Amino acid sequence: METSKISDWSMYNIRTIAEYLLEDWNNKKIIDVGCGSSLKINVRKEYFPNLINFFNRRPASKKLIHSKKDLTLIGFDIGFLNKSEDYLKEFEKKFNFKPIGGHIYSIDSILEDKFDFVMSSCFFGYPTSNLDLELIMSKLYKITKKEGYHYHFKIDHESFDLSKKAIEDIGFKVLYYFKEGGIGSSLILKKDKSLSYKS
Repeated sequence: METSKISDWSMYNIRTIAEYLLEDWNNKKIIDVGCGSSLKINVRKEYFPNLINFFNRRPASKKLIHSKKDLTLIGFDIGFLNKSEDYLKEFEKKFNFKPIGGHIYSIDSILEDKFDFVMSSCFFGYPTSNLDLELIMSKLYKITKKEGYHYHFKIDHESFDLSKKAIEDIGFKVLYYFKEGGIGSSLILKKDKSLSYKS
């Protein structure tokens, strides 16, 4: 997809951006990092969990193939670690995606799959304010397919201290970086298949 056609990514919502980047949902694997673990929708912030709001709506474009049978949807959150098997089954049945518990530093060792689309909302903020953001981003890089996309939004400006160059050094192409004069608080990345992160 030619991403240069969009001049300001912050003008678009998650649904529009994901549809634009992926186009075809056949056999895609998508993960929501820090999705939240509560069964009560009304206690979640807006867009929590992101996957629920996104996939419960039909895509605007008729060209987009939208079939839940062809999607692998994962929600990753540390809050799932202390939940019972019955709770996790109820969560999956209610929200139609698989909950997996773990600390973000362990995400690449817990998950064997690699994903076409990695997303988060409000994750790069309070939940990660005392963590190593470069290490987190390198872990997320490792679970991303070649030429896979990231969309992280509602990022806390003050606590997010990774520069564009630092993100590029990990191996991402930065499509939109909110600290470069754009409005909003989003980060849109593409895994660059020509680069390889040195851990």
